[in-house]
Amino acid sequence: GRVVAQDINVSIIGIAAIMTILSGNKIGAVKCADSLYNPIEQNEKYDRIILEPPFGGRYSKEYIMNIPSDNCMYEHTSDSRYLFIRHALASLKDDGIAAILVPMGALFSSGSTGSIRQKLVDDNYIEAIIEFPKNMLFPYASVATALVILKKNKVNDDIIMINSKDFFMKIIKGFTITDENVQRITEIYRNREVIEGVSNTITKEIAAENGYNLCTTQYVTLKASEGIVVEDNRKFIENYEELLQKLRNIDKELEKLLCYCLEKDTIEEADVEAITTEQIQSKVFDMVDAISNHKQKVALDLYYDLLALKEPAMRIMFLITRQFQMLMIVKSMSNKGFGNKEIASKAGCPEWAVKKYQAQGRGYSLEQLKKAVNDGVSYEEAVKTGRMNDQLAVELFIMQYSK
Repeated sequence: GRVVAQDINVSIIGIAAIMTILSGNKIGAVKCADSLYNPIEQNEKYDRIILEPPFGGRYSKEYIMNIPSDNCMYEHTSDSRYLFIRHALASLKDDGIAAILVPMGALFSSGSTGSIRQKLVDDNYIEAIIEFPKNMLFPYASVATALVILKKNKVNDDIIMINSKDFFMKIIKGFTITDENVQRITEIYRNREVIEGVSNTITKEIAAENGYNLCTTQYVTLKASEGIVVEDNRKFIENYEELLQKLRNIDKELEKLLCYCLEKDTIEEADVEAITTEQIQSKVFDMVDAISNHKQKVALDLYYDLLALKEPAMRIMFLITRQFQMLMIVKSMSNKGFGNKEIASKAGCPEWAVKKYQAQGRGYSLEQLKKAVNDGVSYEEAVKTGRMNDQLAVELFIMQYSK
């Protein structure tokens, strides 16, 4: 076949050209340039695409937003982890296939990455996920990786998940794999074989139920070890789900931090503090949302999360009271027929937030909101004068207005 090769690094292009010749293919075109902005010009799109994007590459928001729309599928976001997957899709023919190497984090992280991953699943572009052993790219990279295979105009609507770790052999400087094992992985992929501990197929619905997590370990059942009997695995599942949620939260916070510091070379303590403050305010908003929807357990759990973050109970009380005061202002002005722009100006909040405050305030009358504000001030005074424990005061307020 005819192969075209492009990379921003001239040394990589040389290696690609040599590999093309050794594989018996013809070199159609070679170009040293940024393919996102300046791809090789040809009259038609590609039958097959193989991509190894730079891991950990950082791109400014301006760089991403100015990429020509024809070079990327879906709308632009500040997240760059799916940039080359979107680029591959936009460059494929209608019956084309692409294989892209990605870090494992891209298969379960949330935020805009998760949103694009959901679109890829819902639009039925993902053909297969093949997970490789960690340190396979050592010494160049130590992260766990996977091959995402995309296919346009898929006939089937499932995804084959393959854990290929056992097909590789550890050597001094990384891993190696035999031709026979490469052929076996190919057979599993093509025949969509379901093998315990190796492979499984999932539907779009199953992926959705698991939050569009595309890690193979989520779906490939590991082989049971002989002599080990697990009588009750519920605790293991609970611990796994809890750990997975913590990892998702960490990934979400890191993503927020990177987006917040997009134009900076160094992340400083003040940046972390700013993101943490936003997280606390977000939890308070969610807590008031739970209170107004009378979800008492959810509200109390969020309160205990804030305490775990070392947030003082009285500051939480202040933030809750301020939130209820915002609801009172929004409801009062809405009842009088003011528009959202005027309400936002008076309340000191973004115009888009007015609708959220209006939704939260529906569970209360204006009189109840006024009483909540007064009760918040009374509880705070009771704590300051020593008549009530601070943590108990917040609990009583939450229980009173979420019942």
